[in-house]
Amino acid sequence: MPDDIFKHYALLVNGIARLTKSKITDHDLEEAENSLQRFCSLFPDIYGRTKQTMNIHLLTHLTDVCRMYGPLYEYSCFGFESMNSFLKRMVHGSRFVNSQISFAVGMAKGLPSLVNNIIDESVSPKTKKLLKRLTSKFLR
Repeated sequence: MPDDIFKHYALLVNGIARLTKSKITDHDLEEAENSLQRFCSLFPDIYGRTKQTMNIHLLTHLTDVCRMYGPLYEYSCFGFESMNSFLKRMVHGSRFVNSQISFAVGMAKGLPSLVNNIIDESVSPKTKKLLKRLTSKFLR
């Protein structure tokens, strides 16, 4: 392995190792933060900008998370992973993703109560069925 790539990798290992210790000192947090920041800043120079994903950026926040919750091994973020599929269903193109998600969340929150408010005796059975079907799509 070339020296520059090994040294770059060592920054990641050093940062993560310090954040997984059973007792993390302020010095550990400072060193981890410096190592991970340096790792992320050098990443595009070594691997290219297109390889610098959100996961690489998220490494810069790990130290703050450890300050709030303790060592990395004490908790899991997998509970949030299930939300990824929920969010992915809300996006139907590569432009204005934030607007698409905001609209879909608004619909998911507002549509069921709107449907319940407009369904009364005067609404036909077919219309009721359609409205309930539309509502259930947003709640899956």
